[in-house]
Amino acid sequence: MASRIVGIILGAAVLLMATIGDSAKAAPKDDAAKIEGPARAIDGDTLLMDGKRVRLFGVDAPEMKDSRGPIARGALDELIAGAPVTCEEVDRDRHGRAVARCRADGRDLGEAMIDGGHAFAYRIFTAEYDATETAARKAGRGFWARASIDAPRQRYWVDYLSALLTPMIAFVLAVIAYWQWRVNHRRLMIEMFEKRYAIYEVARDAIKDAVSKGDASDEIQHDVAVVRGESRFFFKSDFYDYLGELLENMTELWECNLSLRSTPEGDDRKELVARRREALDWIRAQNKGLIDRVMPYMDLTERGSD
Repeated sequence: MASRIVGIILGAAVLLMATIGDSAKAAPKDDAAKIEGPARAIDGDTLLMDGKRVRLFGVDAPEMKDSRGPIARGALDELIAGAPVTCEEVDRDRHGRAVARCRADGRDLGEAMIDGGHAFAYRIFTAEYDATETAARKAGRGFWARASIDAPRQRYWVDYLSALLTPMIAFVLAVIAYWQWRVNHRRLMIEMFEKRYAIYEVARDAIKDAVSKGDASDEIQHDVAVVRGESRFFFKSDFYDYLGELLENMTELWECNLSLRSTPEGDDRKELVARRREALDWIRAQNKGLIDRVMPYMDLTERGSD
């Protein structure tokens, strides 16, 4: 009975999150600024229009130093193909640059990049392109050609049958049913442990990579954002918030590194260096901090399964 209740709760949570994701799709503002004219790709998710950079909303493509970066930029240039581009501003990033939905020949460039497997859906900002990424991944398009999709593990539950039986047979069936419940309950606890450990591994590897390289790539940030969303189902809100803080510091580290490349010596550069050091020191401390956060959830006893 307890395993059935857990299954119902998890199913309801999935439906609730799907509803929230649909309602959270960002919509363009009524008074959003429009940018129109010729454009060229700087990378897989950024355009240069009239001398200004415009970031595609809800899209995250590999960096240019990544071997897939030039391929993504080429794919974006092919989508534009010299056609005029119309962008409707959705937001501004912390550097004041436009973040916009852009179209060429009536086609949403961000959606097209994700559909072709040349960029990822940036779930930290919107769930609008989740279905498009899922379709591209399943079809093995673009970068997903080398990826494999693991079929979801099936769960088998015990069905209890009611019948008019003699007292002895009824007792035997009750004992069998009890031990079957114990086995299924234990299996559920082990599966929960495996899910939690998989999320921990992604976060651990992201921290190690960021500390060793002194940077957090778009792909690493994307991986952390994905497991952060999954953590809602397997951890309490404190761990979800913790992964959010980790993602914020990785984004800060990445943006500081990007800005330092073009910032000359002076007070602005000193401020960027200080911000970068603070973010990197915080991430480095999570080699231990992550373990302290996740250990309370890894107890396989009855007490630790709550």
